[in-house]
Amino acid sequence: LSWSRVAMCRQWLNSQNANGVFLSVASIFHAPYADSSFDVVYTSHTMEPNGGQELAILQELYRITSRFLVLLEPGYEFASAEAQMRMERLGYVRELREKAEQLGMRVVENRLFDVTGNPLNPTAITIIEKNPSASPATPILACPRYGDVLQDYGDSFYSQDSMRAYPKIQGIPCLRVDDGIVASHYMERLTSKNSAFERRVA
Repeated sequence: LSWSRVAMCRQWLNSQNANGVFLSVASIFHAPYADSSFDVVYTSHTMEPNGGQELAILQELYRITSRFLVLLEPGYEFASAEAQMRMERLGYVRELREKAEQLGMRVVENRLFDVTGNPLNPTAITIIEKNPSASPATPILACPRYGDVLQDYGDSFYSQDSMRAYPKIQGIPCLRVDDGIVASHYMERLTSKNSAFERRVA
């Protein structure tokens, strides 16, 4: 997801007085979260343009959910011949139930969704059960490359284990693998900066 889209989303949320929503630039292939960070992970035509990469995306989304993975994605198997040809031409994902089961996931529901905006792109709902009795999840930000915990230091998120900093642009964290900057002396410089500030205050 691009920075500009996230910025526009933040602007809209602010206009609705919706506070406390965490937004970031990230990739669906390398989500910046620790395992089982959410009770439910939900998509709405998010996987859509990534035909051929269904297995990798399913594995990543399954990794970060603890209870259920809910997919609202193109329903290729429920579509007309015309719609299927269109989906093939546009490179949409398909056969998500079969691919999830191929990965050993438990699909508890897979059907045509009740609401579809475009008959040439019908929406299917696929619900994958992971562990419905799992303890309530706590979202934990993690380095998208190595998976170690990220800490917020104001101007960026930093992982002491991987020594990578992920910057913020106008307050929006950039948490894709390619956004990471090797900063082996980050904590040292942070400590020096804080010490200098304390001396000035004193």
